[in-house]
Amino acid sequence: MQIEGGATVSVAFPSRSLGGAPRSNLRFSIFNFQFSIVVPVTCHPSPVTWIGNKRSWLSVLMALLALVAASGCTRAPGGKTVFRYSGPGYKLYDKFRYDQGMGFAALHPEWRLDVRYETVTGTRYPDKIVTMAVAKQSPDVFIVYGASAALNWGKRGILLDLKPFIEADGGEAIKDVNPLLVDDYTVDGKIYALPGNCNVSALYYNKKCFDDAGLPYPDDTWTWETLLATARKLTKRDASGRAEQYGLIGAQGLWRDFLKQNNGDLWSKDKTQCLITRPEAVETFQFLRDLMLEHRVTPSQAETLQERGQESFMAGRGAMFLGGRWYTSFFLTSKTLDWHVAPLPKGKRRATAIASMSWGAWAHTPNPQVAYEFVKYMTREEAIKYLFDIGDALPTRNTAETREYMLNEAGRPKGENQAYVDAFGYAYSLKDFIHPKINQDEQDKILTEELEKIWLGLVDVPTGLRGIEKRLMREVEKGG
Repeated sequence: MQIEGGATVSVAFPSRSLGGAPRSNLRFSIFNFQFSIVVPVTCHPSPVTWIGNKRSWLSVLMALLALVAASGCTRAPGGKTVFRYSGPGYKLYDKFRYDQGMGFAALHPEWRLDVRYETVTGTRYPDKIVTMAVAKQSPDVFIVYGASAALNWGKRGILLDLKPFIEADGGEAIKDVNPLLVDDYTVDGKIYALPGNCNVSALYYNKKCFDDAGLPYPDDTWTWETLLATARKLTKRDASGRAEQYGLIGAQGLWRDFLKQNNGDLWSKDKTQCLITRPEAVETFQFLRDLMLEHRVTPSQAETLQERGQESFMAGRGAMFLGGRWYTSFFLTSKTLDWHVAPLPKGKRRATAIASMSWGAWAHTPNPQVAYEFVKYMTREEAIKYLFDIGDALPTRNTAETREYMLNEAGRPKGENQAYVDAFGYAYSLKDFIHPKINQDEQDKILTEELEKIWLGLVDVPTGLRGIEKRLMREVEKGG
């Protein structure tokens, strides 16, 4: 019997055992595994014509084939091992990831790999990975987004612990990698993924807007007060009050950074208290709401429906834009936008989140050593440089060579990326905002729903934050 990948299941039916008891010895070979099952059956002497419960035999064979499929140990024509890896489909990355896979296979001819890149299309990429893992049909390696995914998937037994492989390899895979990034994917001492890139946020600004207004460009001396004062000068509205140019876009999306800059936090360090109603938080969210509703220097929730974030900035409808380095990949495509980068304005201190995308391996991959080597290959410095060059991300390793490469980015002003280099020194982990007893999707849903009430002006800031605290603590009690 031929099955997917060219494997053969061979079955032999002896007529009768020496003791005379009717039985059959089912012998089969699947790839390099030999199996034998003895099943009672009534047979004629001929191994070809046999009497028995054919439905039972068929059930046995189907179960065995299901076992093979679930094992993931498939073979391609020619005896090669099929090795699958996945990520969310995106044109900018798909060819790069495909080429990387081909390069890995060429680097390891001894494994005779048939490497297959399988894009996961549509939305809800994490849900689709979980579904495949539960069905024992997961790719060998796949992208893991952030500390929350590592925590969730690690505890659910979806991810392979890479730490033993890293230690056996002399720690090469995490050498010089930012410790915050390694910690993001470490759960109870197990390392579930390796960072394939990282991002911190900065202040993008349209130089023409500043030149036309005769204003100095942003620099590392800026504070919240400087940001607001400049945004007010750069905001233009017509006689009807309709915005022709916003002074600032994107502030509310970085509320975590603003909260940290104001010495606030969502959770206490031991995760026993929600701190969202503390004075530092009230002050932070009041500042962000006032940018929209009082000073009107940034799009309100209603205006946001008509604006397109980075697209509005690219179209010259925003003088400043706050966001991660990945937005550079959009801005580089513009032939008219004259933009530059500065550090985020500081509050009581400097702070910006360090976010990342990583590669992890399926806990039940039939080829764990190959999977580890592939993860290591996809997160090596040379691969990450490509993502940096297209404006998507920043290097994960802190070396003199990496810093030099960043500060001399081709096609951009020399030293422009100093804002990102400096930001690594005051970055914080988004793990600070994760509670181990709360599903991250549910926490995000609560925050989105309750903050929207604040942004829309439906409730005052203290009332809205109390609503967040109440709902989050209820989730903690459920998870306790």
